[in-house]
Amino acid sequence: MRIKQGMCRLLMMLPLYGLAQTTSSDVIEGYTTQQIADVLPKTLDGLQRRTVEVVSDYHTFQVEYVDPATMRKVLVTLYTLPADAKGNIPVASSDRDLDAVVASAEKEMLRQRIKPEMKDLAMPDAPRFRCLQTIMNEKVVHQVCSTLFKGRVLEIQPVTMVNDKAYAPAMQRGEEWVVKLGKIMSNAVK
Repeated sequence: MRIKQGMCRLLMMLPLYGLAQTTSSDVIEGYTTQQIADVLPKTLDGLQRRTVEVVSDYHTFQVEYVDPATMRKVLVTLYTLPADAKGNIPVASSDRDLDAVVASAEKEMLRQRIKPEMKDLAMPDAPRFRCLQTIMNEKVVHQVCSTLFKGRVLEIQPVTMVNDKAYAPAMQRGEEWVVKLGKIMSNAVK
């Protein structure tokens, strides 16, 4: 009888033991979402960081940089791949993962009747980004650049209003912001 009671107590304690061993459910590849968000600068080439929303339970953050005077904006988003059937969050680490993310973004753009061009950005000391770029209504240059970062997906979206049809310089400037943020994050979170 004592052995039976002891086994019952042990079985009842096992779930609590598992909880006690969990250091943080938000740690992926050694970093929490908040730690990654904290490395983003307060300003970026004249753009001010306006909002920072971190949702650790979902391993996401969204940071917005704006400059209303020049009609420029950069949205930085970090998120995980969708959970599998067992509820486990997969670590984003392969080219296949990045391909799926970019294909999903492209599908959404096409659904909205926006035909993007694809471009890869690769610079020293920065992660390789795959970008979808488009010009909407002949006034808005919109880029969606994605990479895999610390087991998650990092997406940077520069958006620039253009009144004089100077699309190429606006796209170049957006690419510079993407690379700069990529370098800042890569150097701060190793």
